[in-house]
Amino acid sequence: MEALFLYWTVMFGLAGLGIIKPTLESPPGQVEASERVVYLFSAGFAAFIVTIAKLMTIHHCRRFIRNFIPKE
Repeated sequence: MEALFLYWTVMFGLAGLGIIKPTLESPPGQVEASERVVYLFSAGFAAFIVTIAKLMTIHHCRRFIRNFIPKE
């Protein structure tokens, strides 16, 4: 799931910047300003989801490492 959200972040970001063609109806490099806002918002939301997932992973891993390393 994390890889999928990362892929969405990159694709929506590129579509929002007008680098790639997001739909079949619009010509390449000709994305309307309202569509760009939607794509950039979607990229930001996907980046937020990836960030939350990374922070949760770091939190759990730190706890597991603390429990694994014996205290002297």
